[in-house]
Amino acid sequence: MIPLENWSEVVSALQEWPPEEREDLAGAVVAMPVHDGRLAPLALRVFGHFGAALPLTDATVHADAAAASGLPLAAESPLPGVIRRTVDSLFETSWERVRDARRDQRWAHPPSRSADPQVIADELRRNYSDELTAYEAGQEDATGAAVSLLLELCAAVNDEDGEEEGFAAALASIDVARLGATTNSYVQLLDAVMTLAFVAGTDLLPRG
Repeated sequence: MIPLENWSEVVSALQEWPPEEREDLAGAVVAMPVHDGRLAPLALRVFGHFGAALPLTDATVHADAAAASGLPLAAESPLPGVIRRTVDSLFETSWERVRDARRDQRWAHPPSRSADPQVIADELRRNYSDELTAYEAGQEDATGAAVSLLLELCAAVNDEDGEEEGFAAALASIDVARLGATTNSYVQLLDAVMTLAFVAGTDLLPRG
């Protein structure tokens, strides 16, 4: 359990913890922020010997941690859910563009089930206009920063023509054991979004 005021530093430290320095770690370490006697429903998990610290979104694990610690769970921030839905939508868009580009054009065109990345971006701008304005003005706003990166992801997927490997291919080929060493810009962008989401998820908790 990590005090809320130290959460950002712990996220960075766990993500930078080299596997060779945790060879004696048995099982896994799960870290969750705590504030005012409540656990925030956010967690990072890191295993011994291999892999990077990864987000843990399983509500069952959150509930188990609350039961083990005797602390209640705080209400969940909506941002992680927004990120999940956005990533899923952009994955489908990217996959459809690859399918359409490589499909025999003489065949009947299948109906699209994906959303337009520009429409997704417009909705994000409407729903998080205050946070984006604060972030763009230079204020420390983790939610605004996370949404700004999501807008970058929307723009990148919107530019895909299906001829080159895009977001869908990057997401499908993620190697969680070597996440920190990846050079794929999509994976790096998504990793940054998820890290900010864990910081932003504590913004709604009352402080002081």
